[in-house]
Amino acid sequence: MRKTIKNRGKLIALLITVTVGLILIFSSVAMLIRYKNEISDRSSETAKYYTLTARNELEKNLEKYTVKAAEIAFTVTDEIDNVSVYLGGFVSDDSIKFSRYFDKEGNFYDKDGSLYTGSKDPSIEYVKTKADKCGYVGTFDDDLCVDQGTMSVIGFYAPVSRSGKVSGIVNYYTRQNLVELFKNQYKSEKAEFSVVCTDEGKIVSGLDAEVNSQLFTYLYDKFGTKYAADEIKEYLQKGESGIVTAGFGSNKYLISVGADKDYLVDIAVVEMYRVDVLFASSYDLIQSIIFIIVIFAVTTLGVIIYLVILGYRLRKTMLNMETNDIALDCLNKTGFEKEAEKILALDKNSYFVITVVRLRHFQHLKETYSESEINNLLKYIKLVCGKTAGIHETYGHGDDGEFFLLLHGKNRQDIIERLKVHSFLAKQYKGGSNFDVLIRYGIYECNGSD
Repeated sequence: MRKTIKNRGKLIALLITVTVGLILIFSSVAMLIRYKNEISDRSSETAKYYTLTARNELEKNLEKYTVKAAEIAFTVTDEIDNVSVYLGGFVSDDSIKFSRYFDKEGNFYDKDGSLYTGSKDPSIEYVKTKADKCGYVGTFDDDLCVDQGTMSVIGFYAPVSRSGKVSGIVNYYTRQNLVELFKNQYKSEKAEFSVVCTDEGKIVSGLDAEVNSQLFTYLYDKFGTKYAADEIKEYLQKGESGIVTAGFGSNKYLISVGADKDYLVDIAVVEMYRVDVLFASSYDLIQSIIFIIVIFAVTTLGVIIYLVILGYRLRKTMLNMETNDIALDCLNKTGFEKEAEKILALDKNSYFVITVVRLRHFQHLKETYSESEINNLLKYIKLVCGKTAGIHETYGHGDDGEFFLLLHGKNRQDIIERLKVHSFLAKQYKGGSNFDVLIRYGIYECNGSD
């Protein structure tokens, strides 16, 4: 009798173990699916960040040519008899190939001083709206600058302020200069390709693609559908940054566009990433967890170990709930205040600012859009705050679309410039409902002695 009771107890214990094991297996599978979906969401944000970084670096290098044009424009005065000859003095094999200029009446003159008779030069359109602004005017195939054939060039305009006859000049470089510029740009090693192309899809500079080939043709051949090519074409022609998702077999790809219509005009950075490569470590982690679960399912010891780990994580989560926002995986208001106090106490002589970042009309957004959409928006803003906060700085999430940033810098203007970047990145959010993100900032100055 006693033995029967003992065996029955063992059977019950075994059944409980098996039941718990099955529950944990199904729970783990659901967790992995959810985690994989989160990886997919984060991968778009990461790809966009990489591409915008490459675009910003390209803009910085183009600025060097704009500055050169401004320096030459400053030297143009009424004392110069022949402007074309004067500008020709700056031409060299490894630098400026030729120059053109506008007079005060809006006439456009070629490198030899004759009126420009072509129709391809984008400088003419540029000065209609930006005659008083230095900048990159565009890239095109010029058929007047050489005796035979054409030359692919990039142009940079600068207004002239010290002449009563000349209103502006344009310096032209071979497009090869753009190729060399982009070779030195930031490019994530995880990108399948990273190119600069025109708004018509022509590749003008590429690290891993053939120059002068058609990006749209490549995408069509790659995915066997016009969807990706058409979506990328729309971004390029509008001069907007964005992400297009495409699939090939079992692989998911992200094609990221970094455009800026105001500055880059007719060119943009386009990169392609494979999601499983972009987050290879995360995908490897998923496979490892599946392997652990299989072992766990056939051994009681595995169940016990898993339960111990799960219990430990649960206790750790409960301890962290006081100072952490579990949903967004960042500090909450209480945690932010504690962390800010530590930082301020360690550095009492630096200039600090506590910034309150508020999503405008947040209550309206919650009432209008789905909970999933709002969660994705908050996760994105959290990511932007994380990118903004650096060493010896911190951030946290409050309630009703409110975030907090503790930043330090040289002065208030320094902080404002950083917040402009924060605002720019925040406005890049492209949710499923396609609404604009509006942000209000509250700035409170303080230091470690406050």
